[in-house]
Amino acid sequence: MSIVFSSDALEVHHSEGASDYLLITFNNFADLANGKTFWGQKFIQAADIACLSFMAKERSWFPEESMVEAMVAVAEILANYSTIIAYGNSMGAYAVLKYSARLGVTHALAFNPQFSIKPGVVKSDQRFISYYQPSIHGDMEIDAGDLVPLSYVIYDPRREDDNEHAELIAQHAGVSLVPVRFSDHVSVWVIGGTERAASLINWIATTDADVSFELYKKLNVWKKDLPHYRLYLALALFKCHRRWSLAILESIMTLPTLNAALGLNICRLLTRNGYSDVADGLALKMMEKFPHAEGFMV
Repeated sequence: MSIVFSSDALEVHHSEGASDYLLITFNNFADLANGKTFWGQKFIQAADIACLSFMAKERSWFPEESMVEAMVAVAEILANYSTIIAYGNSMGAYAVLKYSARLGVTHALAFNPQFSIKPGVVKSDQRFISYYQPSIHGDMEIDAGDLVPLSYVIYDPRREDDNEHAELIAQHAGVSLVPVRFSDHVSVWVIGGTERAASLINWIATTDADVSFELYKKLNVWKKDLPHYRLYLALALFKCHRRWSLAILESIMTLPTLNAALGLNICRLLTRNGYSDVADGLALKMMEKFPHAEGFMV
């Protein structure tokens, strides 16, 4: 792995894998550039996938000026591949869609992307508007000229903000919408794990037609062993079906994908949503399952 471009705004990592296609990734809001790692690195290197990863150094939504400079720097690498997949989540998913045409991308996978963070554009979303800078963002909305034909937006339609972003993108640019209900803003976690992530990317690389329905079926099967899917399903049922909700939360303990970090996050989210008593009970079970983990307070 080497850094092939660096500026004040971002850095680009190149991992020379054995795949006959190139994967391009963009980091999300939480995982900023650190000069050492790149987004998706664990599964990408384990699966020996050739990759370019654009890593923003700030929560800046990959402004065009810095991206143009970076794209010039990696043009020779891009030219070596006829199949290029772009993959990102949230802030990174925005960049997947915004720059896919200019990068020569053939397949775009955008999990929970934003249409824009400009104040007033997306009525239901105030999460990121403080990061909007007129001097670098300008007209940042995604339009048809930005996209490639095989572009997929994966999102939870139950979230008003993410749903509005997805619908605006589809109205202005034309993408295949792939709903994954009760995945919240972490739909990308559905493909967690090296084997699953690599299998998805390898499969997408072989497709040359719209596979949105097949992708929908695959992700909605995979989500069922996602702890956070069961959490958000339980939260939706609490007011009307508390017994069912408690049973769903209890079932999280049996999932092979559960670990201490996810368990702690689930307890915190339950507390944040007003169910501290339920969180306390679940935390006790988590402490029994993960006796050496820290952070479970009751």
